[in-house]
Amino acid sequence: SCGGTSIPASQPFVVMDNAIYAFDPENGSFTELPPSDEYTNALGITINSDETKMWVLNSDAQTVFEYDVNSLVPFDITYNQTISLSTTVTRDLISVDSTTLYSANDNSLYLANIDLTTGNVSNGIFLSTTPFTTVNYSMLINSLNNIIVITNDIDGFLYLRQYDKSGPLLVQVTLPATVGYTMFEYNNTFYLVDLGNYQVYSILSSSPYTLTPEYTITPPVTTSLFIMSQINTYVTTNFT
Repeated sequence: SCGGTSIPASQPFVVMDNAIYAFDPENGSFTELPPSDEYTNALGITINSDETKMWVLNSDAQTVFEYDVNSLVPFDITYNQTISLSTTVTRDLISVDSTTLYSANDNSLYLANIDLTTGNVSNGIFLSTTPFTTVNYSMLINSLNNIIVITNDIDGFLYLRQYDKSGPLLVQVTLPATVGYTMFEYNNTFYLVDLGNYQVYSILSSSPYTLTPEYTITPPVTTSLFIMSQINTYVTTNFT
């Protein structure tokens, strides 16, 4: 068990190279989560909607560690089990239901569907017919169970895409060119973080999906990995 840090459940979590942090959008501060004995570096983190389970994708891209969430305030988790995956996944995690996580693979046109009962990884939502469309960095699931992802493709275009949980593409928004984006919601406003310069933009949830610069954040450490995750009950934005 590890714990002691107080983290409001609504705050986004951020995976960096050697640690996991909670991010406070109110003041731009970061709080490091207590380290775990299981994972060394993480590629993704997700907590289910009833705030009872947490999963961390290890840096080997083929192991998921499951924890019981005893409390978020103060933050306290207990290791439960290690889930060995049937193949590697390399991008983020989102909790879909009690037996399913979504992740992604480099060079795959599909999201990766992880069966928590077996560790089997199979093709999930089809992203696009455009060649080499992959998840750029970040995925979220909102309170309506729609999947929001940032993708890039063979031509280098970046998109915010929202899919129905059953698969159909609902909304596609073209984003300004950069190395990538991650995303979060705060006070019913949706935000994108430009990973080239850590500029935070608010984005309208309906056409014309205007991006407005808000502020710049400063990661607490130099990092090559910066992926945000959030409990879906606190992601109420639904793009239309």
